[in-house]
Amino acid sequence: MINTTTNNPPYDPRTEFIPGQLAANSYYGPLLQDYLRSLPRPSDDVECDFGLDIYQKMLCDPAVSSSIQALKIQTLSSGVRFSGRVRKEKHATGATTADFAHSEQMRTFVEQTMNGLQQPLSAIISDMLDCLAYGHSLAEMVFAPDGRRVKLVVLRVKNRARFAYVTDRFLQCLGVVPSEQASGIVPPEWVIPRRKFWHLTIFTQQSDPRGRSLLRPAYNAWEQKQMAWQNYRKYLHQFATPSILAQMEDGAPDEPLLDAQGERVRTADGGIKTLSAEETMTRKLANFANSTVMALRHVKKFEILQSNGAGEPYLNAFTLFNNEIAQAIIMAPRALMEARHGSKADSATGKDLLDTFTSYIQRETESAFYRDVIHPLCVMNFGQAAADAYAPVMLLSSDNQRDTVQYGNMVANLARAGYLHQTQYDDIDAQIGLPQRDKDPTGIAGVPPAPENTAQP
Repeated sequence: MINTTTNNPPYDPRTEFIPGQLAANSYYGPLLQDYLRSLPRPSDDVECDFGLDIYQKMLCDPAVSSSIQALKIQTLSSGVRFSGRVRKEKHATGATTADFAHSEQMRTFVEQTMNGLQQPLSAIISDMLDCLAYGHSLAEMVFAPDGRRVKLVVLRVKNRARFAYVTDRFLQCLGVVPSEQASGIVPPEWVIPRRKFWHLTIFTQQSDPRGRSLLRPAYNAWEQKQMAWQNYRKYLHQFATPSILAQMEDGAPDEPLLDAQGERVRTADGGIKTLSAEETMTRKLANFANSTVMALRHVKKFEILQSNGAGEPYLNAFTLFNNEIAQAIIMAPRALMEARHGSKADSATGKDLLDTFTSYIQRETESAFYRDVIHPLCVMNFGQAAADAYAPVMLLSSDNQRDTVQYGNMVANLARAGYLHQTQYDDIDAQIGLPQRDKDPTGIAGVPPAPENTAQP
């Protein structure tokens, strides 16, 4: 019951009242609850100012590209596999043989379906992980009947410039429309429903389906780096090539001006044009830049001027910008970039932070794939109740994220102490990656079986 005895209005707890961040924007026109709105494709101030391709341009920078690629490669480094919801060894905890059979049937079906897609699933996921750079990714699903089943035959990632998200005034994503129909207020019949797509965002802001790009915090450092490149190029042009200083003899005569054929240039009255000795020498020295031999007359002193230094202020600036870019994207520059000053512990800490960040990306990707792809596919083929109970999950993370050497030493110490039991062997072997072993008849790990009594009575 809603309390109506106070002065507060009787708000229904089943209803949402506060509109989303963009709902009252003039882009949408009047704020009416029944309107559906297409979100603008630029998702932040940088894209609004410089266009949708600004992050694509940033990905051409080695520091930006290597940071994003490192995240994508590490996310997919363990491969893609599917795990059933019911494990065989859990029968003792209440799961029946029938539960395990249903779980395996569903896992096998999903695995076979994903293996039959138009390109490897790992490549599709890698494409979807561009959401790290752009904020969001969207892949359209196409289903087709296959006997008594419905299979997923196409899972294709879409260009984000070709669609716009459609939301209600609370920023609940209801679907998308082609970019040609993205006109602010959208009729419901234009909307391609949300269930048709796999939508992936790693970072969101106030429920905005366009997500948040990792490159936005790196933009300022990237922009400064681009301007520094231009100045560094000027520096190299002026100082990286040695300059020549020639001192003329006193009283050096003027010389006639020659044309391209080596003929003397004459004036209108038939005279011969001449250049001072200094002007003649300057031209000869300038032409020497493309030559290897030069003969000079009337030169008292000839000197090569070589600039000292290699442009250290610019090189230090590039190091700073690259560190700032890596800091913005992966939060741990030491994990990817060589540090001039730093300890091994610093690098290990950076690697741990990168591993934690990658694990977060893996979990978000796995969750979105289950929600949008696996579970709906299982509902179509096995029903809602069976899908809720047995739909498999996609796994990107390794069973063992620990350091193998440290984990192996820990297991060995526990075994020597007699702490481990035989029933723990299977999980330990799986985590280390060892093949299945024979069972220890004593049931105690690390304790050899007692020798048989061979003494005669």
